[in-house]
Amino acid sequence: MTKKNIKEKIASRLPFGSGSNPQNETEKENSSKLNVVAGMGKSVYMSTLKSRESGLSTDEVAYRLEQIGPNEITHEKAPPWYVQLFSSFINPFIIVLIILMIISLITDVFLQTPAERDFKTIIVLAIMILTSSLMSFSQEYRSNVAAENLKSMVKTTATVIRDDIGKGEIDIKNIVAGDIILLSAGDMMPADVRVMQSKDL
Repeated sequence: MTKKNIKEKIASRLPFGSGSNPQNETEKENSSKLNVVAGMGKSVYMSTLKSRESGLSTDEVAYRLEQIGPNEITHEKAPPWYVQLFSSFINPFIIVLIILMIISLITDVFLQTPAERDFKTIIVLAIMILTSSLMSFSQEYRSNVAAENLKSMVKTTATVIRDDIGKGEIDIKNIVAGDIILLSAGDMMPADVRVMQSKDL
């Protein structure tokens, strides 16, 4: 198989090269692609990734972001408030109180004559269940909101070379396959990269 055939085969499997749906790609296939690109010569991987040393243009970046999505790890979002409220009723302590309330309902209401019915125990247990559940929900909801706010405040940048803007810092989530990234001591690795050039590495 010639270099050209290998290059075409790899390019056809890249989401932005073939127009395929990135959602259908498996993690194993992506890892395999990275290994293949890592072993290529500079001219081969640059043309395979449809990149150049001067960097990608804004249009190319926008297209690749649309095709592959942002360069970010999807974190688990907090469930909606009503799910959190419902789950606050599902814990051993509340379940025990609900069972006691049902038993009290049977013994103090259903098995008694209308004159002897007593709702005091049921009311006390219902107040305990509601108070405990609402306190638990309130704490969990506030902590989830605080965590989401902290995540939105954290912004990590990386230095890239783009064809039309030159060298500049961008949000890590806007990095796409084929971007030329500049790293220096202390920088966080923003994505899977192929080292093109290094000094004192």
